[in-house]
Amino acid sequence: MFMTGAVLMWWPLLSQLPDFPRLAYPGQMLYSFLMSIPMSIIAIYIAMADHVLYPAYSAAPRVLPLTPLEDQLLGALIMWIPGGIIFMIIMTVVFFKWNARGEDSTAGAQVDWKPSTA
Repeated sequence: MFMTGAVLMWWPLLSQLPDFPRLAYPGQMLYSFLMSIPMSIIAIYIAMADHVLYPAYSAAPRVLPLTPLEDQLLGALIMWIPGGIIFMIIMTVVFFKWNARGEDSTAGAQVDWKPSTA
């Protein structure tokens, strides 16, 4: 299930099949941005919780000297910040690939500029 979900999630960005092509560069950037929203919402919910969301985790032995609530907050921040940075990096790479392709609508237009003699 996780592999199927991962393949479906990354398909619009990394597809190599001509039958199912990847999105255009602007679409890839929008897709990456939209993929970061659900993860951020869940991370915010976990980070702002005033109680441990998994009560069974409270009874587990501690590996680090953190309370269960502090550990939950740390996990949410790891999910939120580095997870969001990954999608920002993807959007940045896609933007520069798009820019390097030189898609400019005015590139082929010639402008005959003559100074005004008025």
